[in-house]
Formats: sequence, structure tokens, C-alpha cells
Amino acid sequence: MRVLTFILLCILLTSSWVVKAQQQIEKEPRILILLDGSSSMRNSWADNGQRFDAAGKIITELIDSVYKVNDQVEFALRVYGHQHPAQDNNCFDTRREVMFSKNNLAQMTLRLDALNPYGVSPIALSLKEAAESDIIDLKRYKYSLILVTDGGESCGGDICAVVEELLRKKIDFRPYIVSLIDYAPLRKQYECLGEYLVVSKDSDIPVAVGKIVEEYKSTFIKPALTKQMIEKAIVNKPPSALKMNIPAFQVTAEKEIQAVEKPKPVEKKEPELLVIESIPADTLIVEAPAKKSNIVVEERVREKEKNIEKISSINTPHTLPQKYATEAVTQAKVPEYTAPVVDVHKPSPPPKPIYKPVKLTASSTKPIENKPPVVAPPKKIDYKIEREEAKETTVEIFFTNGKGKFYETAPKLVLSDSKTGKELHTFWRTVNAVGSPDPQNIPPGIYKLTIPGKDNFAINNLEVLPNQKNKFLIEVANASLRFEYAHPTNKAVVEYAARVKKALQRGQVHKQLCTQELEYEPDNYHIELNTLPRKHFNVDLEFGAIVTIKIDRPGYLQVTNSETLGQVQLYYQHGDRFEPFYKLNVNGNQPQQKLRLMPGPYKVVYLQNRGKPNATEMVQDFRVKSDMITELYLKP
Repeated sequence: MRVLTFILLCILLTSSWVVKAQQQIEKEPRILILLDGSSSMRNSWADNGQRFDAAGKIITELIDSVYKVNDQVEFALRVYGHQHPAQDNNCFDTRREVMFSKNNLAQMTLRLDALNPYGVSPIALSLKEAAESDIIDLKRYKYSLILVTDGGESCGGDICAVVEELLRKKIDFRPYIVSLIDYAPLRKQYECLGEYLVVSKDSDIPVAVGKIVEEYKSTFIKPALTKQMIEKAIVNKPPSALKMNIPAFQVTAEKEIQAVEKPKPVEKKEPELLVIESIPADTLIVEAPAKKSNIVVEERVREKEKNIEKISSINTPHTLPQKYATEAVTQAKVPEYTAPVVDVHKPSPPPKPIYKPVKLTASSTKPIENKPPVVAPPKKIDYKIEREEAKETTVEIFFTNGKGKFYETAPKLVLSDSKTGKELHTFWRTVNAVGSPDPQNIPPGIYKLTIPGKDNFAINNLEVLPNQKNKFLIEVANASLRFEYAHPTNKAVVEYAARVKKALQRGQVHKQLCTQELEYEPDNYHIELNTLPRKHFNVDLEFGAIVTIKIDRPGYLQVTNSETLGQVQLYYQHGDRFEPFYKLNVNGNQPQQKLRLMPGPYKVVYLQNRGKPNATEMVQDFRVKSDMITELYLKP
């Protein structure tokens, strides 16, 4: 009886140990690298190569350092702004380039070498895509994120809103922002996302990498007790209580054991608590299926299956090339497409669009005078000097409108020798939390102050006195904003108006006719034009600058149907996808079926055989060209 009691006690202890081990299982760590691939990353960095190359060096050193602590950490890479040129202003340019996996330093390095910075910065969208497509397996993994960038959002997205709504509840460890430039306003923009680290020179890289790894080491990337380890411990190395020589007890307690019901089930049957869900080793690093996407790749696959005319038949640089069939799409089952389905059994293809030139008015046919561009002469700039005695010699540059308003604009400043013109000191004018400029340690002397890129900004004979806080209050002018057509024309942009407001700030919205030139305080602005479809811009209006936004001349769509089709839905190509933007009522009245549209590729979706049992949704492609009428007949 004592032997049976002892065996039951051993089983109970084993069960307790297994339960405790199961409770100690930790989710394994995953780190997503979000990399800036915008055109500004081609700029030089610390006079030593491009910023993009520096970002690659930071990423590889970080991965290598993390692996020295825990080589089971999984890394993935998402890049934005690297697939479309900046002039396309493609605000959907984001893509996961390396999927989560272990020991992928070599893969990461090879992929970084193959990428090139190219476009704009849709950071908010990239964070949204990361939250919805990359950070998904929360039961098995814990996540953190590291953003490597040299700037801020350029597509009008709200980073903080994405962080609050989607990302914060999925991140187990506070993200890091590694900035390649020391630019104070970026700190404010990223406060809601994570901790901001500046890496503006080579010597900053080990400091930043060391800080991140040290913070991760104690909690986030510490080696976890995995299920495989527990199973191995149970099968091969059970607790010491089970290792006791049970046959030794059978000599003295043989009758007692025989008197009891045979204990064979106890000896042979594994305790239920020892059964742990078996996960094959090769499935532990398999990426979760990619989330459904509405990019045109899926539409192209569906069109190919149904023998519909492909989007590539449109002669446009925005056409989705084959390279967009990413690794995640080609390996996963293509999600079901939810866009309207075309009836492939229709007896004949729809009539092709007809393009006709717009009849120009006499006023628009006047010859254009070919005048050379007017270069503004250097402008006299007023400034005041305030000085305070100090142990060190410092310089502070203030920008003001002369009426008590001070600007937080942070341009690059150059101090040159006033006689020889040789550049002596270059620095970014950064400001602190209250908007005051950070002091710069500048030796005493007489300098010329300039701002690169502003030929009409120069202050000569700026005197810096020793052992003084030299404060220069420089009076600057507002920026001017105007609009014109991209191609030479003497026609003013009379068709449209703009809504102008400071980006990422609540405040007044200004309405500006595109025939006007208005002044604005220096800042970053979001601009919306009431074109069809609407166009959006994000621009820096710097003091003293005249900023011109160029837009394409519109064209026209004329639906020539004399039959009633009801409402038809128009789609326009926005980046890598087609989005609905307007419903046109086709009632047979042709003057009411004419629209002024921006040039580009479009789709129209309408119902064929409306009101009949065989009614089918149809999709027809067309293109709008500047100063051209696109006549389109929709087969009823």
C-alpha cells in the first residue's frame, strides 16, 4: 500500500511540475524593422555615403547584436517609398520585403543591398499595414517594432491615430525610432509611437544599438522556455522522484500489492497532464497566411482567369508591373476578389473609347511669350541682436515676423567667412520643447549667414562676441503659395480651388482659389484640390519662399448612351489600387453625362440587362487625357 501511495505521489508531483512548466512557456519574440525608402534617403549622411546605406548598417548590426543574446528572435523587414518615384506621389507604396524567420541576417543583408530609395513616405499607412498584415500571430509571439527613417509623414496620414487604434494593443515592447538626422520637430511627431534615438554619425550607431539591445535583453528577447524544451525534459529527463528504483519496494510489499487491484494501468498509462499539444518543429517558423488585399495584383489574376482585357493594356506608367506579385502573394492562396465580376460570356466586347480634342477658345490660343525666368535679387534682411554674458561663446538664431511671432522652422544654416566665403560651420537650427533655439558653440568672429537652397537669404557681417550668449532675432517673410498647370499654357487654373491647413494640427482651414497667390506662415501644410477625383499635396512652406504647385490640365468623359442605364460607378487608379470616387447617372441626356476629370486610367462599373433575370455587372476600362474628350458607350 505504501508503494502505491508513493507512486501516486510521484505522479502528482510530476503533474504539478508539468503544469508549472506550461505556465512558464513564454511567447517567442519577433521584431519588425520598418525602413524608410523615400527619395530623401539618397542624401549624404555624415559625409560618408547615403543615408539608406547607413540605415542598412544599423539594421545588420542590430540583428547581429540581438542574436548574441537570443538567436531564436525572428526578424522581418517592411519598406515604404521604394517602388514608385517621388513625382508619382504614391501614398500606397509599402511592402514587406522579408518575412519573419530565424537566423535571417544573410537574407536581410542581401535584400537591403537590392533595394533603392525612390519615392514618398506613407508612414501611417505602413504602420497600419504592419498591424494588419505582419503583427498577427499574437498567441505564439510577442512583438516590437523599430522604425529607421530620416523624416516624417509626407502623405497626410495620422501616425498617432494608427498607433492608438491598431498598433498599441499589439506591441509588447515600446518601439524605437532611429532617426538619421538631428531634427527636433520629428521628436514631437513620433512621441506617440516610441522612443526617439538620433544616429547622425558613425559613432552613434553602437550607442543606439547597445541601448536597444540592453533594453530588450531583460524582458523582451530573453530566451524563452519553449514547448519543445518541455517535451524533451518530460520524455528524456523526468523529475528525480520518477527515477527511484521502484522494484526495490516489491520485495517487502509484494502481498500488499497483490491485494490491491493490479497497478498495470498506472505503470503503462501516461498521466493525462503529461499530454502536451505536439507542434512539429518545422511548423514553428511558418509565416501566417497573408491578409486579404485589395491591390490590383489579385484583380490581374482574376482577369487572367476570365480572359478579360488586362490593366496592362492601358499604356500608362502607373500600370501595375509583374514585380508586384510579391513573395507573400505568390506563396499564399489568392484571396477571393470582391470587386464586380464581368460576364465573360457576353457576345462581343464593349466598344472602345473614342478620343477627340477639346475645341479651344480664341483666348487660349494666343502665343506664349518665351521669357527667361526671373531670379529674385538678394533681399535685405532685418535683424536684432541681444547678448548676455556667459562662460562660453554661443549663438542662438531666432526667426520672427517682427510682431511677436516666433517660428519653429528648423532649416540648415551655414556660417561662412565674410571675406573669403569659405564655409566654417554648418548646423541644423533645432528648437526645444518651448520653441527656443538650441545654443550652438561658435567661435568668436564675423560671419556670413546663409541657408542652402535660398539664394535670396544672406546676412553679412554677423558678429559673434566672445563669452556671450549671442542671440540674433531675424525678421523673415511669410511663404507664398500659387498654382499653375504643369504644361506651358497661358490659361490660369480657374477651374479649381484649394483647402489649405497646417498638417497634423487642428486649426483654421483656408480656402484659396487657384487663380490667387496667398501668403502663409512658415510650416508644413496639407493641401486638397477640388478636382475630380480630388488631389492631395503635402508641402513645406518655408519663409520667404514662393511655392508653386503644378497640376495636369483636365480632360473630359462623355458617355454617349441615349438609353437609360441608371447610376454607374466610376473608379480611379490611386497608387496600386482602383478606388470608387463618383456615381454618374446615365439617363440618356448626353449634356448631363459629361464630366471634367483629371488625366489618368479609370474603370466604370455598370449593370447590363438591368431589370432582367440575366442582369450582369460589367467593368470597362477607359483613359482620360489632358484637353481631350473621351467618348464612351456603355453597352446596355
